[in-house]
Amino acid sequence: MQFYVRVRIYLGDTVYEDILIIRFICRRLNPNVPPGTHRTFSLLPYPLVPYSPYALPTTFTLAAALTEHGENPYQTSQVLASQYENLNPEPATLTRIKHRLLEAVHKLKQVPQKFQSLISPLLSRRSITLSELLALLGSYQSPVLVSASGARALSYDWFYVFQEERPYMQRDFLFGTPSQKRGCV
Repeated sequence: MQFYVRVRIYLGDTVYEDILIIRFICRRLNPNVPPGTHRTFSLLPYPLVPYSPYALPTTFTLAAALTEHGENPYQTSQVLASQYENLNPEPATLTRIKHRLLEAVHKLKQVPQKFQSLISPLLSRRSITLSELLALLGSYQSPVLVSASGARALSYDWFYVFQEERPYMQRDFLFGTPSQKRGCV
């Protein structure tokens, strides 16, 4: 077991620096591999997103700001810089966040038929706008998690319920890329 440092995490306008994240050594496929040559995986706490400095609620805040400004990343970046002390991402970052969220829509459209009615009739449409996705994420009610709703509940259901027939190592996260997609040595 090891740790690595997330240099900066944005949770709203608060910036957390030098956050220790636990890293585990993957020995699942080949326990005979010499130490130091194993791949690793990390257990991220909610609300962190893999390979992103922005926490999940902050990602939604940025996406909502983007929709308020006609999905214009340059204008949105300028407005955020004037409203927040620390939360002022570059336009290219806002564009990446938008694409990451739209990837989640694509994943949700692949949910097995028996679960589609749980999510939203929006998924049957050919395209969903970013503002419609944010509304869906805000209103989602989990049939499994009684005490959770919204994006956190949908992320849980996506991994544990909607992909229940897939082995754990083949499952995907709704937001971000799991480290197991890199595979283990």
